[in-house]
Amino acid sequence: QGVVIGAAGSSESAPTLGDRVWIGPHAVVTGPIRVGSDVVIGANSLVAAPLADRAVAVGVPARVLTYGGSARLIKVPPTLRQRWQAARPAVQTVPPLSPPRSRPAPSSEGAVADADRRRDPA
Repeated sequence: QGVVIGAAGSSESAPTLGDRVWIGPHAVVTGPIRVGSDVVIGANSLVAAPLADRAVAVGVPARVLTYGGSARLIKVPPTLRQRWQAARPAVQTVPPLSPPRSRPAPSSEGAVADADRRRDPA
């Protein structure tokens, strides 16, 4: 499915993947990082930083959306699923992502002043 797992440079080591990692098509996992167990990496994502157990990460660069894990994506017989569920690590406490900083809306006065500065550089 066009997945790339490898070193970022000639002197770096390759990533280490945990158990039951689901990687979407055309995703890239690179560098000397550890991807935890029960992780989901979305299609077309670029993972260059470590991912904790049960992380669901997408994007370029990949960002963790949730810690739901890969249990719903990997098909296993019910008896194995029960053992898998019992062996799953507890959800790790991770600091939330900081919200994106918003810029204040430009005022009409600011736009006029900016236009004046562009016309008169002095």
